[in-house]
Amino acid sequence: MELLKELKHQFDNYKIVDLQDRPGFIVFSKETYTDDEEKQLFFLYISKNEECLQNFNVTNEPHSRYLYIEKIVNDKNDKCKDRKGILTFVMLNPSYAGDEKSDKTMDKARKWASTVTYNKNIGYQYFAVINLFAYRHHKPSELKKILQNNKEIKTKFKPQDNNEFIKKYLANNKILKDFIIAYGKNKEYTENKEILLKLLKENSANLMTFYTCGAPFHISCRKKVYDNNHKLHLYPINIY
Repeated sequence: MELLKELKHQFDNYKIVDLQDRPGFIVFSKETYTDDEEKQLFFLYISKNEECLQNFNVTNEPHSRYLYIEKIVNDKNDKCKDRKGILTFVMLNPSYAGDEKSDKTMDKARKWASTVTYNKNIGYQYFAVINLFAYRHHKPSELKKILQNNKEIKTKFKPQDNNEFIKKYLANNKILKDFIIAYGKNKEYTENKEILLKLLKENSANLMTFYTCGAPFHISCRKKVYDNNHKLHLYPINIY
């Protein structure tokens, strides 16, 4: 818990929300979505009653999530000899997982991070999620609209703020070494990916994946990750 407190103090300029039913916190933007964003980027999906947007009051919600971090709580089947360190997932952009509810992506990240071991059966004490882009939306097409926005959509979102946050996060490089690159294998956003990878490498990060081929697949990808003994392993990332 001391580690969580230590990290929190570095993010005083952001909106910090504690998780309700487990140790951890989320770092959001203080700014919320605008009415214009609600109309142009969300209204279609709200009108379809999409489940992920139920009880999501768009204009009261932060437009960006910079960090999700959670302590891994041991269960009775835990086989780890000890737990140390943080496993950080690097994904494309966040959806709507918050302090009260999780989502499918976060559930899988939690499961994999709590199961995998390193260095003779040592497990991770925490898992965290950062993203290539901090903007919260469940549709890649709408993310693209806001990234390509040329004042057609009134917004307080600034894409460059995410890299500034990540630099602050990486300042903790004594405890932040292991990163799962999971933003997907598509060829979009190449320049943004290169900038982020450079930041990670400059901080001596171990860049890894759960997939044997070394590709940065998103964790929702259905390719095989478990071995014949139903164990997970970490593999060096092969970006190119």
